[in-house]
Amino acid sequence: MTESVQQLVDRNRIVSKRTEVYARDGEGRTRREMGPVTFIHDPVAKVEWVLEAHKKTARKMILPDMGSGTWPGKNVMFFNREMMPPAAGGGTAMVRTFSRTVAGSGEMGKFETKTEPLGKRMIEGIEAEGTRTSVTIPAGAVGNELPMMTVSERWMSAELKTVVMTSRKDPQAGDTTYKLTNPRKGEPSRLFFELPADYTVERENITGPVIQRMRIEKKND
Repeated sequence: MTESVQQLVDRNRIVSKRTEVYARDGEGRTRREMGPVTFIHDPVAKVEWVLEAHKKTARKMILPDMGSGTWPGKNVMFFNREMMPPAAGGGTAMVRTFSRTVAGSGEMGKFETKTEPLGKRMIEGIEAEGTRTSVTIPAGAVGNELPMMTVSERWMSAELKTVVMTSRKDPQAGDTTYKLTNPRKGEPSRLFFELPADYTVERENITGPVIQRMRIEKKND
């Protein structure tokens, strides 16, 4: 379950909630149900399926080989869509993310980051260990008149090897909370990660892009 709350300047609020069903087996296969659309990620067969329940159709994508290639250097902007948890390090869901890397020392280099342990707590009957990361953006860094602080918490289960809860308080984007609810332990059926027999494949053998990257390099004037 993911909830986002954005506070507007007129004291109004924009609240959105999203509930998804997620499963993972011992070999790394994942299934994520988002309403009428289901994503199946199979690293063993090196394919990803996108199932549309209302049409009973499927799209097949071949997973790219991540063992080759190089990462671009500085002055690069990325747009990513990949199988990953809401907070890096787990492996719990496919999410859309945006990241930006800026070269040079400049104001970006002046951001202050602090990480502290939060100990352990029980979340939905699962023991998790938490960390809190605070990032302070000094006045003037992004046109802000006063310093701004973004605070993120991440709770990781060593038993499940996944993130069970995250929260982020951002003065610009608002507050976002993710929580794994009603977890069920045990190995799911293999059929859960296969193409249903009554589905029609619309397209197949598409090379990638389960992971999409758009590289935009800074041009010299």
